[in-house]
Amino acid sequence: MPHPRQPRRGSARPWSSRWYRTASSRPATRARPSSPRVPARTGSVSSWTTSRATSSPSRRASGVKITYDAEADAAYIQVVAAIGAGQVAEQIHSIATPGHKGEISLDFDSNGQLLGVEVLQAGDVLAAEVLAAAERPTGP
Repeated sequence: MPHPRQPRRGSARPWSSRWYRTASSRPATRARPSSPRVPARTGSVSSWTTSRATSSPSRRASGVKITYDAEADAAYIQVVAAIGAGQVAEQIHSIATPGHKGEISLDFDSNGQLLGVEVLQAGDVLAAEVLAAAERPTGP
């Protein structure tokens, strides 16, 4: 039998009195620490927009770039600083939005990291403020 202050064999967790109790012996009303990414328990949508996570300057300057082509009614939400030629290794496409108002496609690199999201029928899916603030494509 192991010493009472040592972890059991195969246990990856270091000894701590908080791990001594089993999951079933923990109180059911144990409070979880608050997180700025978790909305308030009220369930209101505005709780997301007023959280510290979205209102901090570092979140607003996260490098997300949105472009909108009004003629094609398509938007692209780029979540990385730059996408090089041939960097998109895989695309998941034809994802219908709720109510089938639009369609989205996800672009991934060879490591499985999300590069961007293409939104078709963007005028029906994205908020007018988002489209108004989006960059317009340049070129022929």
